[in-house]
Formats: sequence, C-alpha cells, structure tokens
Amino acid sequence: MKLKHYFSIHTLMLLIMGIALNSTADDALIDGETQYTERGCVYCHGPAGKEPVLNEYPKLAGQNMEYLLQQMLDIKSTARKNGYTGMMQPAILNISDEEFALIAAYLAEL
Repeated sequence: MKLKHYFSIHTLMLLIMGIALNSTADDALIDGETQYTERGCVYCHGPAGKEPVLNEYPKLAGQNMEYLLQQMLDIKSTARKNGYTGMMQPAILNISDEEFALIAAYLAEL
C-alpha cells in the first residue's frame, strides 16, 4: 500500500515538473513584462526599460540577462551602493529572486 502511494505521488511530481518545463519562452517574457510593470520598474526606467525618466537612470532594455539579474540582487542585498541604488533598494525589497530573473530575461530580450 505504501509503495502504491509512493508511485502516485512520484507520478504527480513528474507531471507537475513536465508542465513547468513545457512553459514557453514567450510565457516567461510575458511574466517578466508583468513583473516589470507591476513592481514599478516602469516608473523610473520607462516603458520596456528604454526611456528612463532621468538621464542618470540606466536604460535596461537589451542588457545582458546575467548582468541585470546580478545588479538587482546586489542592490537588494546592499552589496551595490553607488548612484541611485539607495532610492531603489527599498522599492525592491519584496521582489523575489525568481521575479528578478523573469524581469532580467524580459529586459534582455528587448
């Protein structure tokens, strides 16, 4: 009986993993765009990261995904403390690493 229970849980886990792995890149980009907008990035970095509201703010569109992700993580952890990061840091405290990755992937594809 326990063995049968194990296989049903195991099968369910494989099914869930298969669904997750079958999500398309377009879905990730849509999620990244949603996160970018809903998390307020658009207010400083502009639509699609192309038109920052101040010249001192970076254009994010087209940047390397790994670079963008690392910058977001460094700002959140306060490892990066230059420029306007002091203003950005409190605004991103509630964004998860997974959400940062979605945002970075979205911006890198623009």
